[in-house]
Amino acid sequence: MQQRSCEMAKWREKATHLLNRSAQQEPVPFELLCPCGETIRGTRRSRCQRVLCKSCGEPFFILPISVYPPPVRRKKRKTGSSAPAGLPQVLTDVTGRVRQFGRAARRRTSEAAKSWWTRSIESLQRALTPFRLIMFSVVVVVAGTGYWLHRSRARERAEVQFKQAVQLGEQALRNGDLLEAHQAFAQAVAALDVIGRDDQLARVTRQRYRECQAASRLCPKTLFELVTEADTVHRKQGDSAWQAEMKGRFAWVVLHTRVRRSSGEKEEEHFIVDYPLMVGGRPVELIADLDVFRQLDWSALANKQSSADERGVELIFAAELQACRLLDGKSEHWAIVFEPRSGFLWSDYANYCTLGFRAIDAQSEQHVKELLSWQSQTIGIKP
Repeated sequence: MQQRSCEMAKWREKATHLLNRSAQQEPVPFELLCPCGETIRGTRRSRCQRVLCKSCGEPFFILPISVYPPPVRRKKRKTGSSAPAGLPQVLTDVTGRVRQFGRAARRRTSEAAKSWWTRSIESLQRALTPFRLIMFSVVVVVAGTGYWLHRSRARERAEVQFKQAVQLGEQALRNGDLLEAHQAFAQAVAALDVIGRDDQLARVTRQRYRECQAASRLCPKTLFELVTEADTVHRKQGDSAWQAEMKGRFAWVVLHTRVRRSSGEKEEEHFIVDYPLMVGGRPVELIADLDVFRQLDWSALANKQSSADERGVELIFAAELQACRLLDGKSEHWAIVFEPRSGFLWSDYANYCTLGFRAIDAQSEQHVKELLSWQSQTIGIKP
């Protein structure tokens, strides 16, 4: 009994202590914000409570006063060393510089992120002010008008020059003066380049110019004489001496012969001229890989010419000599090579006769005229 009385006394003391402490506690306010905008204020109690909003009636649950004692804040220990004077200002300066550096770095990064096209457009927009655009438009209009006037006057002068040059060229051809005809037709072709014409008369004039050029610059020696000289120099002094001696001495040739197609070792197409020659015991081959030959329809041409055989088709053409040499790896074989871009088909019978070609009889003359007429249709100077 005595022990129980002691325990009851201790319990009463604890309860009384707790009751006194709770009575001595200061009131704990609360403040809530209702969704309607009304502020709910009050004091927490020892038990939970339910509070209603005065405006909208929204209920709120309020927790009771905490039975646990509030936390005690620990006092900071004072260190023996104090911050030196002026340290806050130094830190402020360093912080400011770091911020400036950061802003500059971000600005550089932003500028680097822009593409070249964007920067170009921005520069162009800054450069193209309204005043500059107006001045630029004025300059363009003035320049365009000046160019148009200059072009118009140049075309007018070229038209007059073309007519005069053609008349002089035709007159020179009738007189048999090939050199003067070549010069006159050269002026006519230059005028055509300015005018920009490509009609039948323009094509005929250009053909006259090519024929007069070839006829006025013919090789002074026959192909046989040329290869004979090359063979002699090659035997005495070697191929290098021959190439140095013959450099710049090549000119034009006009041939009336047969041409056939031939495939090389790498399936390359070559055009071989049927012109049998033998010099110093070595055969001579004429290689005419002319651009004009590559544009011909050889199947249709072979069907058109009844005389076509394994030797090829009959053609009259002119070309500029490019080389006269021994074929690579074949010291017993001479080759005469023509400049590919220089070749063209002949068309005029009078110029053909001026070169010294003569028909044996009337039948041969008619055959040559028909061949030249077909070639004229092929190159577009005769309908």
